[in-house]
Amino acid sequence: NPAQSHVTIELKETKALLSGKIDIFNVFGIKLFSGCFPTRKYSIDVTNFPAGLYILRINLDGMEHHYRLLIQR
Repeated sequence: NPAQSHVTIELKETKALLSGKIDIFNVFGIKLFSGCFPTRKYSIDVTNFPAGLYILRINLDGMEHHYRLLIQR
């Protein structure tokens, strides 16, 4: 963080992933991206997102985690 063209998320947990979902929201709460974890390392193309601050929400097996994501150009 900050990101320019891609955001990479890598899970370090060793147990099998039952379900994982990623959402990206702008500061107004509008969802701009939604996806599922196909593998333990996942890359998201953010080249179409304007520079600014975003909220990254990761849901793993029912547990929700929130992170700030800064995109710079």
